[in-house]
Amino acid sequence: MDVSSANSVANPEPVAGGVPDNISLAAVLEALRLCTMGKNPDSVMAGEKILQSCQSHKQFLAALGAIICDDAQPDDVRTIAAILFKNNTDKFWRSGALQLDEPTKCGIRGNIFQACFRQGNMGAVKQAIAAVGKIARFDYPKTWPTLVDDIGSKLSSDTDDETKCRAIKLLHECTKELATKRLPNDRKAFCNMTFNIFYPVVNIFRSTLALVRKGPAPGSFSYDQYVRQALYSAKVLQTLMVNGVRDHSQFQPFKDYWTFVGDDNVIMGLYNIAFELEKLEDFKSEAGIQLIVSVRKIALRLQRTALSMMEEHALAMSPYLLRIISQMVALVFGDSSSLNLPERALVTGMNIIKVFHSERAYRSTKDDPHPESSHLQIVRDSYFGQPNVIAMIEVLVTKLLPLTPADMERLTQDTEDYCNEIEGYDNWKFCLRPSAESLLSALCYSNQDISGNKIVELIKVTTSGHDVPMIVKEAVYLSAGLAAFHLFDMLDFDALFRDHLWREFQDKSIQNMILRRRILWLIGEWCSVRLAAESRVALFQLLVEGLAPSEHLAVRLMAAKVVKSTVDVFEFRVEDMAPVAPAIFQGLLLLVTECTSNDSQVVILNSLNITLERLESQVHPFVPKLLQCLMDLWTESGDSHLVQCGIVTAVKTTVRALKRDAVQIEGFASELIAMSTDLLNPAHVHLLTDGLDLWTALLQNSEVCTPRLQKLLTERLPALLEVTSENMEIVMEVLEGYLILAPEPFFTGFYDTLVSWASLTIPQIKEEGLEIIIRILDLSVQIYQAAAVPKLTPVLVVLVIGLPTDPARVFAIKMGLLARCLYYNFQGFTQVFAVIADRSPPQTTSALQIFHEFMKLWTEQINFISKLERRKLCGLAFMSLLLGDPK
Repeated sequence: MDVSSANSVANPEPVAGGVPDNISLAAVLEALRLCTMGKNPDSVMAGEKILQSCQSHKQFLAALGAIICDDAQPDDVRTIAAILFKNNTDKFWRSGALQLDEPTKCGIRGNIFQACFRQGNMGAVKQAIAAVGKIARFDYPKTWPTLVDDIGSKLSSDTDDETKCRAIKLLHECTKELATKRLPNDRKAFCNMTFNIFYPVVNIFRSTLALVRKGPAPGSFSYDQYVRQALYSAKVLQTLMVNGVRDHSQFQPFKDYWTFVGDDNVIMGLYNIAFELEKLEDFKSEAGIQLIVSVRKIALRLQRTALSMMEEHALAMSPYLLRIISQMVALVFGDSSSLNLPERALVTGMNIIKVFHSERAYRSTKDDPHPESSHLQIVRDSYFGQPNVIAMIEVLVTKLLPLTPADMERLTQDTEDYCNEIEGYDNWKFCLRPSAESLLSALCYSNQDISGNKIVELIKVTTSGHDVPMIVKEAVYLSAGLAAFHLFDMLDFDALFRDHLWREFQDKSIQNMILRRRILWLIGEWCSVRLAAESRVALFQLLVEGLAPSEHLAVRLMAAKVVKSTVDVFEFRVEDMAPVAPAIFQGLLLLVTECTSNDSQVVILNSLNITLERLESQVHPFVPKLLQCLMDLWTESGDSHLVQCGIVTAVKTTVRALKRDAVQIEGFASELIAMSTDLLNPAHVHLLTDGLDLWTALLQNSEVCTPRLQKLLTERLPALLEVTSENMEIVMEVLEGYLILAPEPFFTGFYDTLVSWASLTIPQIKEEGLEIIIRILDLSVQIYQAAAVPKLTPVLVVLVIGLPTDPARVFAIKMGLLARCLYYNFQGFTQVFAVIADRSPPQTTSALQIFHEFMKLWTEQINFISKLERRKLCGLAFMSLLLGDPK
């Protein structure tokens, strides 16, 4: 039975109905046997149904444990049982209806623990070990305090190597799960456990590693066991020292461990051993190759442990960095190609060197009084002096940064996917080229003068020579872009652009495609650092050539990205781009229709949006082409919500650029708004915010309220008010736009709906939302004046009722609207108190009494109104009362 079918059985969907009152071991066993009949789909479905019905019974986990421990059962049956056991452990151990009692848990724990060592089926053993790790997270140390001692008994000298290997793997699973607990008591328990087991695990690691380094003995079959024990013990030690040691400087086993790893040159020694094993005839088989991979995994695990410690406990590693860095320098910059190293080893080695240069704790000076600073200075003097840094940069640029044949093949055959790979983020932790780029940036940051001079020298050699390989020249230009900010005063980039880059870009051969692509990227990096005005004009002409339909797709996509970089800088001037703007827009619009990848279309639309925003009124000549392209792209976008969001944003930017001339695209914009704000359309989840922004922009740049805008008001806004909690501010901006643009239609057709919604929303809304709603209502009173007050009665009633218990800030917000209503229409405002009196119990409170309490509260708290506009408004309203309502 394959793994995929086992996983499908191990994660069945719960079913309703047909659940038996109790289950038996035989029923579960029969269901598992049915599930192993992969050639009979009906049997598998029948078995899954039985298992689904059994999962809601407390006996289910115990039955699975019994089947796992039954050696008479077939291996595939026990494997499925173990997977089910592991996946359902949380359900039966957590608090809930299915939680098992402690005696039952104790029995299951004992059975599954013994199954980890008694089974011959490795598939079931792996799942059982993972299940014990999950149980340990719940029960250790409170209800299973003997767990570590039980594992330790399996590691005693009188047990066989396979048992020891399983025991150390089980310890790894348990420590990995326990390290994820974050409550103080759990952290303390894990630290105590670390204190007790760290030294024994170090001894296991050192003893098994010594056997691994000796190599396989003739006729011995235990070498595989030693390798696995060393690997799992290294994993355990990483978990313990990163998460379980309180004070590394006072913990002697920690010091001994890293002293051993550094002084004995363990990491490089293991890679050398793996290389020597590859030469042996006995290791040419598949099993032998896997064993060599495991030996390299031990070395890689030690590298990862060092990297984790440098990131999490930087100063604790400072006394041991000299030996660690020496091995990493030899690994990355030495003759490591002869060792047939995996890429992951080089990546981790570069990451360790990079962290040494970028971690804040390692940036000490010679005068730093801390004792760790002396260790760090020794490392710098030994491995990062001027000759070493120069050599490192040369290796990075000439060997690690150049494109590989695989990169070249992807760039030519799978262009869009290659160009759309996300650069940055955490790529430097896992991929060779991003890791080399990150290390180069770190070296330039910490050794600016040395690194800058070397990169400038490489640029001069590259541009003056005629036999420089294309990929090396591309890597040199890449380094010049990565170090752009550090080369500001060292490199005359305008001269480089004028004398070399422009000329090299004119070579339109397919072989020169990678260089043209890199030249565009390089100029995009430097345009925000240092580029003269005349060079910027030439740059836009270069972008026109890069976007030409005859150019390679990789170059065109890079040119589209660089357009965004060149216009989104402080030094950008519209007049520099204006002569070639039509050609650039035509190139972008043609490219966005030719690309098949949604990611490519989104990137191009982003560049288009930024360019539209910066050019403003200069976009008028090519609006028809832009509109037609966006309409076609919307039709072809289908379910690609990212592309649709980009289109809506592009239309919004165009509306703002056209200002009062936005009427020419009002039809398409209204259609997009209608689709984006249709709550019955599933796509509204992705488009709603952008659609509301477009709606606001269209209202702000319209001179009259057209029939399309009136239709949107009546068909979309009522529904949006009901679900406006996440987008309230934008919806209120739309309402504000209608209030200003079309006050009469808004007052007759929508104002009552707004008041009704506000009267229901205000009592249950937070202060920030209340202020937004009050602002819109206050604006409506300013526009409609006395006519608005009677319609606002439901809202005013709610506001007045809540005044006695409101905090000072909320009181001030409400009083601004109440004072304005009182000032414009005193008679209409007094109806509020009559309504409140009618709602009160009979003969308890009159409207006059309520008005008296309102005035008393007003005079007592008027000093808490801090905003000057509100204070003046309250003063005017109060004076209007004294003057006898001048209205």
